[in-house]
Amino acid sequence: MPMLSRSTVPVVAGCLALALTMPLPTPMAAPALGQESPQRLTDRQLLDEFIHFVFIDRDDVAADYAAQLLGRGIEPRDFVDLVEGAGLAERFDRAVSEAIRSGVAEAQAAALRGLYSEGRLQRARDPREIAENIAMLVGPLRGRLIAKERLVAAGEYAVPQLLRVIDEGGDPALVREVRAVLVQLGQQAVMPLSVALRQAPVQTQVAVADLLGQIGYDTAVPFLAEVAKSSANPSVREAATNALNGLAGNSRGMSAHELYVQIAEKYSAEDASVTSFPGEAAQPVWSYQPTAGGLIFSAMPTAVYHEYMAMRLCEDSLRLVRRPNASALALWVASYLRLDIERPADANLNLGLREPMYYAVASGATISQNVLARALRTNNTPLARRAIEAIGKTASGRDLWVGSTGSTQPLVEALTYPNRRVQYEAALAFAHAQPRSPFEGSDLVAPILASSIRGATDRYALVVSSDPEVGRGLQRMLEGMGYRVGPTGVSLEALRQEYEAAASIDLVVSSLPLDQSVGLVTQMRASRRLVASPLLMLSDGADEIELRRRYGNERSVAIRTAGIRSEQMRATIDDLVLRTLGGQISQEEATKYAASAIAALLELAISDNSVIVASDSTTQLAQALESDTGMFDLPLAELLSWIDQPNAQQAIFDRAIQAQGAQRVTLLGHAANSARRHGNQLLERQVQRLLQLARSGSDAEAIAAAGLLGSLGVPSDDLAGLILDGRGS
Repeated sequence: MPMLSRSTVPVVAGCLALALTMPLPTPMAAPALGQESPQRLTDRQLLDEFIHFVFIDRDDVAADYAAQLLGRGIEPRDFVDLVEGAGLAERFDRAVSEAIRSGVAEAQAAALRGLYSEGRLQRARDPREIAENIAMLVGPLRGRLIAKERLVAAGEYAVPQLLRVIDEGGDPALVREVRAVLVQLGQQAVMPLSVALRQAPVQTQVAVADLLGQIGYDTAVPFLAEVAKSSANPSVREAATNALNGLAGNSRGMSAHELYVQIAEKYSAEDASVTSFPGEAAQPVWSYQPTAGGLIFSAMPTAVYHEYMAMRLCEDSLRLVRRPNASALALWVASYLRLDIERPADANLNLGLREPMYYAVASGATISQNVLARALRTNNTPLARRAIEAIGKTASGRDLWVGSTGSTQPLVEALTYPNRRVQYEAALAFAHAQPRSPFEGSDLVAPILASSIRGATDRYALVVSSDPEVGRGLQRMLEGMGYRVGPTGVSLEALRQEYEAAASIDLVVSSLPLDQSVGLVTQMRASRRLVASPLLMLSDGADEIELRRRYGNERSVAIRTAGIRSEQMRATIDDLVLRTLGGQISQEEATKYAASAIAALLELAISDNSVIVASDSTTQLAQALESDTGMFDLPLAELLSWIDQPNAQQAIFDRAIQAQGAQRVTLLGHAANSARRHGNQLLERQVQRLLQLARSGSDAEAIAAAGLLGSLGVPSDDLAGLILDGRGS
């Protein structure tokens, strides 16, 4: 046990005495740090006290000391020196682990561990440290072992200096040790070495090709294939070919430009094998500049690293073959759109490119349809919307629904994608195209457009809980957030009727044991209705740890400790829905969707389109007119006046009776237009109400009512009554 600082002895001694002699039913209150003059404690003393109080099960006190230590703003490397200089590395690690498990000092202990880890990384990656460790590779055995351990800890960041030793070709013993370290680095050496392979000096190219063959990762295959074919040096071609033969596997026979796309797909999928530092904020991106010392790295935010690397590899493919190379072009456009969607708000990325929509539109409808197919396949809602936007700007006619080979285009599939924004935008694209021949899904377009006019802001959630009381509590909380929540269920199957009936499910919240939680994820992924829905899983203990291990890196899944505060849960839900669906549909968005849908349906109705039939949505439109607050009643009435359905004309008239003044006059005019186009479709009670309005309404209203009567062709005795009433007869 470390010695207690002199200034803390009285308080700590008192605490220990109480702890040993007076078993208490509740934990003792933590001593106030202010009474111990914490500013007079050294950093080492605060660290000692943190470790000490964790080991005597006083995590409440330990948390205070840790917070005080963190508040001093110690630099990460200085903190490593503090821990390791005092020989406390093992005790510190054990104390942090125990504090995190206990939960009381979890946040403070995790912050200390993060500070220590960051400091170790900074030290390992310091170019001076790397140079010193490389020099130690030819020293005494213990020094060599320590140097190798530190160089492996530095990972990719050590590769430039290690490669420089091979470039210089000095001490053969040092070169031999460096090659061994590079092989030991494995995956983390592959990308920097692969980038260097294409431009390094000949002797280095031969050595690098051999190293890539020994390391054995397929990420190097396209680089080796390119050099094996294009190098003018026989030794380089031979070394690259030999390495390639040992790595190609299923890729044997593919050209280099195809292989670049194959590896780009791994980056696009964010495969673990191409992610060097998954828990860090940034990843290294490599280039080789012979005149600037060889390998150079720049930092790319992890949030967009995979998209950026997929773009670079597609550019390598397009550099070799520009046409036909649609797979590289489509993946490049998709990756650039994703990068733009997912880039951190504070990231200053200067890629030297125009905005991504420029390239999406310039590449044409076929590429945009390929991007949409990728988005639908990966359930990437924001990407699907960008692709539909590009399709709408470039495609026309049959290009929207039939591909060059006669197959159905992805835009058709978007009509049934389980997200309302995607459905609305796909339906608008079809409506504007004014199709003249039926296609699969054409009968869905008008109802989808009509559904966007009312209820676009409705939000639907499912609650799945093994404990009905917990489920009801979650239901109440979600309803307080504005969600529509049906009955809670103990399983997804029990809620099938609920989610099958909804336009889309905007959120699923679960509180289940581990095995049922895993089953829930599997079921959602197999369900066409739920595959794109965000999922919040509430759990704790070992179950939570396992769920985080399995699903913690997935965009559409959030895992939180059961019982978190409501404000934390609300923030989690808002963030989850934002990154998965692009956020909830705002009132402003809903207004734009409604206006666009009404305009599109009006065009279809006026043109009497027989493929997308506006009258298929008459019931929904009539209901929308009935419930409208005054924003869209006139456009809806105009639209309905073009539809030859009795309930369309009747809905216009009923809305006119509810209105007053100029609005009533305009609505009566739309009813008259309907009557002139389709004849009298009003009910008898409506005709009698119209006669009453014509007799007693204001001049403008009475004239409009009379005009409608004339358009309806009402019986002559009714008109005679109007004349005689006017004379008082």
